[in-house]
Amino acid sequence: MKYTLLGGVLYKRGGKDPLARIKAAAPGYVRQIDSCDGAKHLETRIQYIDSHMNAFDARNREYVAVCDGSVCALAHPDYAPGEDPKEQGWPVCRCPRVDRANVELGGCPMELTMRSSQVYILMSHGDLAMRIRHRGIAGGWDIDAREDLTPEVICCIFVFSRYMERENEFITV
Repeated sequence: MKYTLLGGVLYKRGGKDPLARIKAAAPGYVRQIDSCDGAKHLETRIQYIDSHMNAFDARNREYVAVCDGSVCALAHPDYAPGEDPKEQGWPVCRCPRVDRANVELGGCPMELTMRSSQVYILMSHGDLAMRIRHRGIAGGWDIDAREDLTPEVICCIFVFSRYMERENEFITV
């Protein structure tokens, strides 16, 4: 299926009827995903796994999507090859680059990979499950997804990709 995401609203490509919406639910990283028929509601957030670990280490965070009080999707970010601070040390002038996240969606393991800040790929058992591409100067995102992925799940994976993008931002004080 082909979709377009504009201003936090997911449409079938070429269609005018919204399928799902992404909204900021609270200050910070919490996002609310609503189906446009009002039937589903997901909330995504970033949470820390272990308070004793380095707070700057991406592996100490997980991206969580909750639906009806239970976790429906979970992702664990990981560093690009050659960027692991345990092996390479912490870079002085930038954050170590995060370019992937191991996703569990409905009990199915998947991998979300950032090819660039404008292209993300979700793989399931070696097969393409979803591709997210920035539309350039036109704005928004084009999304190609398997038919079994609901609009709410597509928005959830999109939010996870934006969380992953933020892992690479340099922290300033």
